Amino acid sequence: MVTKSERGELTRARARVVGAKLFAEKGYRETTTRDLAAAMNVTNGTFYYYFDSKEDLLYQISLEALSDVTAAVTSALDGEVDAEARIKTMIAAHMRTILGSPNSHKTALEVNWRSLAGETLEQVIAARRANEELIQDEMARAQASGLLRLNTEAKVFTLLLLNTMNWTIFWYRPDGELAIDDLIEEILRVFLDGSRASS
Repeated sequence: MVTKSERGELTRARARVVGAKLFAEKGYRETTTRDLAAAMNVTNGTFYYYFDSKEDLLYQISLEALSDVTAAVTSALDGEVDAEARIKTMIAAHMRTILGSPNSHKTALEVNWRSLAGETLEQVIAARRANEELIQDEMARAQASGLLRLNTEAKVFTLLLLNTMNWTIFWYRPDGELAIDDLIEEILRVFLDGSRASS
């Protein structure tokens, strides 16, 4: 039997999906609480029962998206030792996660999150930083192993790779000619071919 608390969390989870879609399509500022309530098929008052504000919903979507991708990459890397396999695993986990819920990640990655303030903004920034640091650690590890060249800083490798991966959520279409696995292979090829240390 589903408890009241569980029903509430299911409702909030559905609202995060609906809210992410509206924020991705219309933009955070242009989306009203009335829009959100209508999409959730609830009254305005019911919306405020589940969320303190529109900003609270934005915060939850952004934090969940960033936490999910970091957790997915961390889990995928667990137990993997080979440097090249780790890079490939990291990229695949990151891509499958963001393309699995593109609206949430668009909301988290676009300037929408800058509408947050105070502690919620700090938490989202910290989550972004944690994701970036995870990837940067892998870049440094790959350089130390001799896989990646040393004349580019690990931070630069990280930002270039993140931009390459994250931008795909704005143009990739799952019903198009390019399958996710093919896209991942292309990113791997471009990144590793351009970043490999000389043999």
